[in-house]
Amino acid sequence: MNIMKNIFSHLSRKFQRAHRHTERNQRSERGQVLIIVTLSVIALVALVGLVVDVGLLYLNHGKLRRSIDAAALAASAQFREGYSTAELEKAAIEFLVLNGINDPSATVETCDSTGGLDPILCAEPRRKLVRVRASSTMPLAFLPVIGIHETTVSAVAVSEAASMDVVMVIDASDSMTYDADPGDPMRDPAQCNPVNSCHPFEEVKDAALAFVDQLYFPYDRVAIITFDDGARTDLNFSAVKADVQGAINSLGVVKPDVCNTTTGPCRQYARDGLGDIIDEDGDGFGDTYLGFDCWVYHDTGNPDTCGTTSIGRGLLFAGNEFGNEDTFRQESLWVVILLTDGAANGPSYTCPNSTWTQPFCRDLQLSRHCPEGDTACVAKGGVEDEDHFDADDYARLMADFVAEDQGALIFTIGLGPLVKTSEPRAKVSNPDVKCESYEPIDDCIGAGEQFLKYAADIGGGKYYYSPGGSQLRAIFLDIASNLATRLTQ
Repeated sequence: MNIMKNIFSHLSRKFQRAHRHTERNQRSERGQVLIIVTLSVIALVALVGLVVDVGLLYLNHGKLRRSIDAAALAASAQFREGYSTAELEKAAIEFLVLNGINDPSATVETCDSTGGLDPILCAEPRRKLVRVRASSTMPLAFLPVIGIHETTVSAVAVSEAASMDVVMVIDASDSMTYDADPGDPMRDPAQCNPVNSCHPFEEVKDAALAFVDQLYFPYDRVAIITFDDGARTDLNFSAVKADVQGAINSLGVVKPDVCNTTTGPCRQYARDGLGDIIDEDGDGFGDTYLGFDCWVYHDTGNPDTCGTTSIGRGLLFAGNEFGNEDTFRQESLWVVILLTDGAANGPSYTCPNSTWTQPFCRDLQLSRHCPEGDTACVAKGGVEDEDHFDADDYARLMADFVAEDQGALIFTIGLGPLVKTSEPRAKVSNPDVKCESYEPIDDCIGAGEQFLKYAADIGGGKYYYSPGGSQLRAIFLDIASNLATRLTQ
């Protein structure tokens, strides 16, 4: 019994010692786990705090980017001739403040403000580029526990106001002297051109110069096309204001030769019974200027060289100006301003036999005729009829070329009564219905005006009517205003 008691007592003591040792180990392990858990929680909280602050940083930087983009656009909208850097900065800062960015150190830069040395802002050819820099202070959410209370985010944006490439297509036909009375020497382009007294052509030039004053050189460019019995490029795209002004000032009304047996239009003077021009004062001009004539028409009945309003050829030259590889500038806004005082009546290869009587090279039908195989023309309501494809049809085809193929805006100006009275005339309320000759002009739209409205419509621009030269300046300035609005929207 004692032996069993001793064994039991021994085993009991061993078990108690083992149990006490296990308890000590368990208490030790519980302390270690508590430390590990505490450190893990601290690390997790720090990680969450870092993620939150990085997220806030990302959101604030995105907000700043959107704000500075808007500010850069606002600044570029003020980019015009005579601007000041202060004006650009004011526009930019206003947009930053509206978006909750209050940064008094925001800066606005252009090529001019950097002295022309910045390679980004001073691209060639010149572009209306504006750079805005701004920063924003962002309070942090969790990092202040380690002493980092805020940080700064910065952003830079470059915006561009589209530069303009404008082609002025100006009618220089003989009717551009119509303000002078019949018999007045100033009706004769050979006499009024040298003294700059061809009216309303001089008012056309003055209005064109006023328009040029609204542009910003060398960022904007201008080309000059004139048309009469043909067309010519008086100035390829130029970014030099003085060159543009000089080209406009040197424009003149077409001055063909004195009438003889040659082809094309000619200047007609009163003659005596022997057929000689009456020039009693001996100044080299006839005493009585009768206007333009075309002797070849009287001889042959064919007027294909007699028309002096080749609108289609003028638009062809304008469209080609945008495609000139030496002056091509894709990023600019392409604009055509077409001014004429009548309806199309040339060039020669659009003068079918059916249009050999007045009006020259233009039939009296209201429907549009298309060249053979021209499905685009047919899709616009035209009829495939090569035999009746006249000067007006050709002008419409060239308007399509400028607007659709070249992507240019077209603004048109009709000057004087001929655009409203040129045949065929159509009802204002229904252009498909022809006006009879006895109907009031106010109820009708002439062939010239029909075309000008078509060109402005397909070109996304606007048609203007000017009763005389005195209204032209206001019209050109309104076109400039329309273009400025397009650039800032």
